Amino acid sequence: MTRPVTLSEPHFSQHTLNKYASLMAQGNGYLGLRASHEEDYTRQTRGMYLAGLYHRAGKGEINELVNLPDVVGMEIAINGEVFSLSHEAWQRELDFASGELRRNVVWRTSNGSGYTIASRRFVSADQLPLIALEITITPLDADASVLISTGIDATQTNHGRQHLDETQVRVFGQHLMQGSYTTQDGRSDVAISCCCKVSGDVQQCYTAKERRLLQHTSAQLHAGETMTLQKLVWIDWRDDRQAALDEWGSASLRQLEMCAQQSYDQLLAASTENWRQWWQKRRITVNGGEAHD
Repeated sequence: MTRPVTLSEPHFSQHTLNKYASLMAQGNGYLGLRASHEEDYTRQTRGMYLAGLYHRAGKGEINELVNLPDVVGMEIAINGEVFSLSHEAWQRELDFASGELRRNVVWRTSNGSGYTIASRRFVSADQLPLIALEITITPLDADASVLISTGIDATQTNHGRQHLDETQVRVFGQHLMQGSYTTQDGRSDVAISCCCKVSGDVQQCYTAKERRLLQHTSAQLHAGETMTLQKLVWIDWRDDRQAALDEWGSASLRQLEMCAQQSYDQLLAASTENWRQWWQKRRITVNGGEAHD
């Protein structure tokens, strides 16, 4: 079978942020994830949606898919300077064979120091509630102090309309976070669980403020040394209320912990195999007499 092609974003532009966030969106039939960048931009619209989870924000409003709390966003600061794409060597592509979205950037700070920042993520076709993300940061020519802040950001809205109330947010041990949310009509619950693991000698702390539950990871890196953060996210939702909230949330955490026993690459391989079978079943062969056809 011919390998499915990749879709590439030729260059970074704030004018095309949302165009490529739509074109390179990922999904598996259970959930969909817009291809927003990890870092924030004023014009960028983040989006994560569950198939079938609709809600009416108020009287006179229409039912619409609920924009879930964001799990992709990361604030990256190197030597105190917040990372933003302005001067960089750039590559970003969506691989249709694996469903993986990859980005590689060489970024230079205002003082001229260079850093390689590579990120990749996929929505699992093997375990539908699972999203996996990985980011690596490598100083090229000088030592650096690196800070990454990421977690669950429930400030997301549907064009200003809020659909979810925050029920509870919790931290478990050194790596696990969970946020529980309920639609404002009280009919549906969403549990978002995250596991963030970082290689090397790092310092970590957590904050919960203004609907954001974040893990802050700081490290001191030598030139050529790489810091890797892997983030796994498990997203459950229900509308039956057959189990208590704590019991239901604990079941989600157990699923996430089972996934965390595997590496990013192992989880990706299982998802890629599922996509391979999907493409094989839906293969279309076109025959023609002319080579240029």
